[in-house]
Amino acid sequence: MSGTHENYREHATPEGGSNRAFGLVLFAALLLLAFFPLSSTVVPMGLAFAAAAILGFFAIVAPSRLSPLNRAWTRLGLALSRIASPVMLGIIYYLAVTPTGIVMRLAGKDLLKRKIDRTADTYWVDRTPAGPDAESLKNQY
Repeated sequence: MSGTHENYREHATPEGGSNRAFGLVLFAALLLLAFFPLSSTVVPMGLAFAAAAILGFFAIVAPSRLSPLNRAWTRLGLALSRIASPVMLGIIYYLAVTPTGIVMRLAGKDLLKRKIDRTADTYWVDRTPAGPDAESLKNQY
């Protein structure tokens, strides 16, 4: 294979954030979950509060202990991005770009002027006025 294209597989995987920041963010998220429960039972609130307390403690006192959890969280995010990005881009393409193109074709629009004009001498488009930087394009080198 030639070396004309980028190979993204050779790039290093992105590093996660700092262990302290990771711990504090999870601490805050679990505290929110503890104080605004999804159900009315006390058990999930207690579990969320206990997990928040443990994560908050380690985030402040010994953030290096959160390294394995931080690495696992980063790997999970990378795996989800490999799935979610193509799916979301596909949805956007087929729900926005494709219908727009179909409507434009049905309306007879050719914004890129790709139709062949057998009567035209050239496809060059004269601009009058030539534009703000037309003079700088004459001597490019």
